[in-house]
Amino acid sequence: AGGRGGTKNLLITVALVDDAGNQVGGASVSIEVTRNGLLYGTGTGTTGSGGTITFNAKNAPPGDYITEVAGVTAAGFTWVGGTPANSFTK
Repeated sequence: AGGRGGTKNLLITVALVDDAGNQVGGASVSIEVTRNGLLYGTGTGTTGSGGTITFNAKNAPPGDYITEVAGVTAAGFTWVGGTPANSFTK
């Protein structure tokens, strides 16, 4: 949405679930975003009660984006480092 000169915002939503598929709220999530193979940005936030968090890159330029979950901390859980493969061309 929005943006000048053909650029628009890039929204990245991370959904956090446990092994049984239950949503995990209150977890700290860190991400790294690359654009065209170079680090574009990082972010850290906390999942809501529905187990999701959305990161927003305003006026993101066109390119190939890859998001990687760099870390998760949640009380009573151990993150094993698995992140589904993902990418987006804007």
